[in-house]
Amino acid sequence: MLQLLEIASIIQPRLTLTLLIGAITLLACKIIYGYFKALRYFKKLNIPGPAPWPLLGNLPFMFKIGDHNLIHSLLAKRYGKVYGVFYAGEPFTLVSDYDIIKRILIKDFAAFPNRRVPFSFPFKYLKNVLVIARDDNWKRIRNAMTPNFTGNQLRGILPIIDSKTPEMLSILASCSRKNESVEMRKLCREFAMTAILSVAFGVQTTSKKQNAKLIEAGSEIVGKVQLRSIIYLISSFALEVIRKSPFDFDLKYFSRLDMTAREVIHSRRQSNDEDTHRDLLQLMMKANNNGKLSDDEIIAQAFTFLIAGFEPTANMISFVAYVLATHPEIQDKLIEEIDDELQNQTDDLDYNKIQGLKYLDMVMCEAVRMYPPATILVREIAYDCTIEGYQFKKGGNIMIPVYNIHHDSTQWPDPEKFIPERFTQEEKQKRHVASYLPFGVGPRMCIGMRLALMEVKIVIVRILQQMRFKAVPETEMTLKLKASPLLRGAFFFGFASTCLRGLEVSLTQQAVKIQKKEELFTSSGTSYLYTDNTVDVAYLKIDYIEESTMLQLLEIVRNIVQLRLALTLLCGGLTLLAIKIIYGYFKALNYFGKLNIPGPTPWPLFGNLPFMFKIGNHNLIHSLLAKQYGKVYGVFYASEPFTVITDYDIIKRVLIKDFTAFPNRRLPFSFPFKYLKSILTIARDDDWKRIRSHITPTFTGNQLRGIFPIIDSKTPELVSALTADGRHNDSVEVSKLFREFAMETILSVAFGVQTESKKQKSKLIEAGTEIISKVQLRSVIHILSSLMLDVIRMSPFDFDRKHFQRLDRTAREVIYSRRQSNHENVRRDLLQLMIEAAKNGQLSDDEIIAQSVTFLIAGFETTANAISFATYLLATNPEVQDKLIAEIDDAFQGETENLNYDKIQDLKYLDMVFCETMRLYPSGTVIVREIASDISLEGYQFKKGGNVMIPVYNIHRDSTQWPDPEKFIPERFTQEEKRKRNAVSYLPFGAGPRMCIGMRLSVTEVKIVLVRLLQRMRFSVTKETEIPLILNVTPILSPANGIKVGITMR
Repeated sequence: MLQLLEIASIIQPRLTLTLLIGAITLLACKIIYGYFKALRYFKKLNIPGPAPWPLLGNLPFMFKIGDHNLIHSLLAKRYGKVYGVFYAGEPFTLVSDYDIIKRILIKDFAAFPNRRVPFSFPFKYLKNVLVIARDDNWKRIRNAMTPNFTGNQLRGILPIIDSKTPEMLSILASCSRKNESVEMRKLCREFAMTAILSVAFGVQTTSKKQNAKLIEAGSEIVGKVQLRSIIYLISSFALEVIRKSPFDFDLKYFSRLDMTAREVIHSRRQSNDEDTHRDLLQLMMKANNNGKLSDDEIIAQAFTFLIAGFEPTANMISFVAYVLATHPEIQDKLIEEIDDELQNQTDDLDYNKIQGLKYLDMVMCEAVRMYPPATILVREIAYDCTIEGYQFKKGGNIMIPVYNIHHDSTQWPDPEKFIPERFTQEEKQKRHVASYLPFGVGPRMCIGMRLALMEVKIVIVRILQQMRFKAVPETEMTLKLKASPLLRGAFFFGFASTCLRGLEVSLTQQAVKIQKKEELFTSSGTSYLYTDNTVDVAYLKIDYIEESTMLQLLEIVRNIVQLRLALTLLCGGLTLLAIKIIYGYFKALNYFGKLNIPGPTPWPLFGNLPFMFKIGNHNLIHSLLAKQYGKVYGVFYASEPFTVITDYDIIKRVLIKDFTAFPNRRLPFSFPFKYLKSILTIARDDDWKRIRSHITPTFTGNQLRGIFPIIDSKTPELVSALTADGRHNDSVEVSKLFREFAMETILSVAFGVQTESKKQKSKLIEAGTEIISKVQLRSVIHILSSLMLDVIRMSPFDFDRKHFQRLDRTAREVIYSRRQSNHENVRRDLLQLMIEAAKNGQLSDDEIIAQSVTFLIAGFETTANAISFATYLLATNPEVQDKLIAEIDDAFQGETENLNYDKIQDLKYLDMVFCETMRLYPSGTVIVREIASDISLEGYQFKKGGNVMIPVYNIHRDSTQWPDPEKFIPERFTQEEKRKRNAVSYLPFGAGPRMCIGMRLSVTEVKIVLVRLLQRMRFSVTKETEIPLILNVTPILSPANGIKVGITMR
């Protein structure tokens, strides 16, 4: 046992070092990827902005400036009214252009419907909190809540709020008489919290202890919400950290308020006295009776008013108090209005009279202009859109700097001055609607705005009926602001004084409190630390200096030990990494030398990638290397060895005769569902053989005759779209339309999709397209570096489960529906043929869906590109197009209804055109196979664990097999010409047992499209047609800039 423990003690540090090296490597890759992604993000959108730092984005600049509002003021001066910044890894487009703001918040609201808020509350039902609810859920809840804020409902709520003011007034009056200081902000917060608990949670208790506990719970929740908002802006990654830190929400506070609200709801229902209450909770209970809101949703909205209403309301009261204290002439005018309108009535306030105080309303509006409750508005971008020439990309964020907009001198002359008269009706009409956003604007405008304003007005009226505010020497005449997402106020002014009418009482809490603390210090030996420019006093008690010194020494020692340990681990990690690189380099140098295969010398770590990146064009690379090293040579893609073969006899043996030594494709797909390992393109060995044998009968001529009408039924929409574009444009970008057609066809044929719903169809197309793009990206990354596959599992390159789930669910619903219906006349699509195979026990449902995904991955991009390339070649070779149109016209005699599988097969020249298209532009530019066992072919050694690569694109341009290989000559594919060539000199779909199973289906689909198009139109070259065509030379060949041709109707 002791020996085992000793061995474990030796292994543990090594394991730690290995894990550390892996973590450092992955983190470095993530940082580098994120940095280059950030550099390109706004450049692609043509939006200016400061260059971000790696990992930190633009935060270093922001921290240097400090003031959030000053930051945006400086950036707007330099980059204009629309610019981009990064808060760590999160991109935000800052917008201060009023027309764009109006479109974002109102006209184009559908593209920016959701707030970006990092709240993940401890109870699931709290996802219905209105401020964070999303899309249709938000819309439903908003519609149910809106009637609660009409004037009639607010009349009922006013007495509840007003009943909370006497306690506040009593404290102010008492302090005035005793000439004591008052923490105005603290008092405002207590009032706001008490009012919200009463109005939104139905709290009616005289127990000070119970009240204190509820206020504590509410304050704690709001504090954590604000903290999470700030942390999220700085770093979304940090949100994962705070779930395990003191920053996380405490369940007991939510539980306390949740239980209180449920008890009130239960009590009111039991007592049947619901009509006696007029608070928000009661109004929501009525909505519950009408089936609009559940109890969980009612409580979620109570939390909405707590989160969105507490701090802003308290701050607004504090700010109004401050501006009145610093502008006595305005305070006098306001007091005069209150006295005139209310005639010294101090009993019940009337809602209409409060609303009739026009000057009070102007004072309120100007106060929230200068000190808006929220300094910014943030919206997520739901989909790509263009506004006023600016591109906004799905997944990004919009930030509107409200504070800066409210201080824009073009809209607000002398913006730092407090001038309530800015809000006369005449003045308001002069300004842009988006220049005043204290509560937002548009559908997502603050729902509780009228309630919050009414609450503040009640407090100000009640105070000014009895006392006035006055500045004292300690009052900050230029208020220092903490410009976080919520602008905080009273804790920044030192501030004011209030006075009973005729009796001034100083409220300079800072001077009074510090004096008292100093007296305590001299009498008890206790020290207090007072935090500058804040209201709350922070206490630091130190009883024994010796103990403090010892703790400090222990802390220093602990930090030194941790630092040395970290440095030791880092040095060890770097040393091991260096050893791994050196070992890998010498291993690579010897790999092909031992096999007697020539090739270029690899670099450490990067293999032959530096040379490849220098050349750029993947096909040109293989052309150059073949000239230098011959028909068989070796290269390293990073650390992965690939033997490249252009010798036809060896290719024939690899793909056909010695297939058992090269049976599997080398693909990096690790899909999110285990059953997807049965996808035919990545299935391996016996599993692949079994599935292939069951699927092969699906692609006979007889089965394709049944699928033919389904594909043909999709062509009218394509023809119509091209016809419309051709009439209105000299040049039409056809590749996008062909991609849409190919995707829709595969969804119909392979997934059984039959829907007229454009929304559902677009979601399925989005899912399919997203999966394809990630598959292609992973293919490229895998060829470059298998190490990167581990990195992408923690990056945006990884597959998104929701896209697979959407297609998976659709296919399973169709399978279930067809089995239930037992219709004999069901569609003969691929899905149905596989369902019938499943009846014989040949395929499970999981394997059926896996093969549907196979046809999506292998068939979508390749089919769309084949149609695009054929269109391009016909446009650039009009004599070939004329000959093909003549063949089609002769075969169908102008008829468009009698197209069928056999007639398509009889179009010999069409087949030659298709084959020559696939020669010039093969779908797959390379074929890759793993080497399953050591084998010798034609004198060359192939080692187990290595890879074979066949450069199809280069083979298709071999002048020994294809004279004038760059010319488009369909006649190369007459029977006579085909017999002259080596069988493996033409590999658009591969060859041998692993040849593309869907080849005949793909060929049929392309031919149907070409026939249908050429029956109605012809293609021509325009000024925008690329000659020669620029290609994206990845494993799947595609046009880099799309394909633009002219369309002329026949």
